[in-house]
Amino acid sequence: MDRADIKTTRWEELTGDYIKIAESELNKMQERSRKMHLSSHIRTTIMIFAFEIIYLLILAIRGEVNFKYHVVWYAIVPSSLNFLLYLLVRYLNNLPNFRFNKNAMLVLASGIQVFIYATVHQFYIMVNASYLTTLFLSTIYDDKKMVRCTGILAIFGMLCSAFVIKYDPTYHVTSADVFNFLALTFTMLAARYIAEYVVTVNIDKRRKVNNVIQEKEQYWNGLMIDTLSGLYSRNALRIFVDKLKAREDNEPICIAMIDIDRFKNINDTFGHQYGDEVIKHLGETIKKYYNLGVVAFRYGGEEILCMVEGEQMTVKKIISEIKDSFTDLCNTMLNNPNITFSAGISRADKSQTMAESLKQADMALYQAKDNGRNKVEIYF
Repeated sequence: MDRADIKTTRWEELTGDYIKIAESELNKMQERSRKMHLSSHIRTTIMIFAFEIIYLLILAIRGEVNFKYHVVWYAIVPSSLNFLLYLLVRYLNNLPNFRFNKNAMLVLASGIQVFIYATVHQFYIMVNASYLTTLFLSTIYDDKKMVRCTGILAIFGMLCSAFVIKYDPTYHVTSADVFNFLALTFTMLAARYIAEYVVTVNIDKRRKVNNVIQEKEQYWNGLMIDTLSGLYSRNALRIFVDKLKAREDNEPICIAMIDIDRFKNINDTFGHQYGDEVIKHLGETIKKYYNLGVVAFRYGGEEILCMVEGEQMTVKKIISEIKDSFTDLCNTMLNNPNITFSAGISRADKSQTMAESLKQADMALYQAKDNGRNKVEIYF
């Protein structure tokens, strides 16, 4: 995570962006589930390899098998294939821009793992019953389509590994084998519907939680978002300041007070609707800089208050970029290159009250106005 991402996450927490926070937590849960899935894959491979070695040693001591032959084809080969599969899936899971569905990839890998062991041990019914584990592992991702596909592929893989692929050509299918696999097939079908029901219940629960979050978000937007500019309102500013005081880190924060130059003349000349468009374009411009640690509030009329992480010179550079971008946008959208703003910057030190910091930002703003407008000044 780079610095811009860290800043964005911190501001989301401070401003109460609940939808993004919930989505972030859900993504983290999915990532943890995939890590657990990968862990179960490699642990299963190691445990089965160890069990195969011990079992073959016992049979070799009894004189029932050729140890070297069986350890290669029944222990080393399947375990090596599954270990290589684990390395491949782990590598792909760590790719940040991997296009394929990672959850589906993990479930497919589990199915392939079972298929390899089921092919080697064709008529050990307990090995083939391991497809049930793959099916129920697919439920942790709460995807009904994935569960359906996993169930179908599990049955198909089980039948192929038993009756199509002849890993041991000396073995002959018996009526008992057919009966056992028919029983297991019906069990798989029943398990698939049970797994789908579990996923349906989980999805319904999540939907209810999401509805509550969305209702809170709508309430938040109505109370905390200024409808014209799209920026936060003064109500949000009070809450934000309280959260800001409670934070533990000592990152420097500056206040930037922005005021549109000659806004009254703009309204008188072009009309109030035109003035509203100017404020809207200012809000659109500022929001593009939120990922740089900027949070903006409509303070009143044509005044915008920005909280920006960073030292004063860094903040001045950011506000200057916003100023130029705003003028360019007004020129493009309103065909008016003369719309500008002035800004004053002060530090929001913990040693003084917010009112004192705002007063200092106002003084810097007045200085910018006195110096000819369309400028950004710092309070020293």
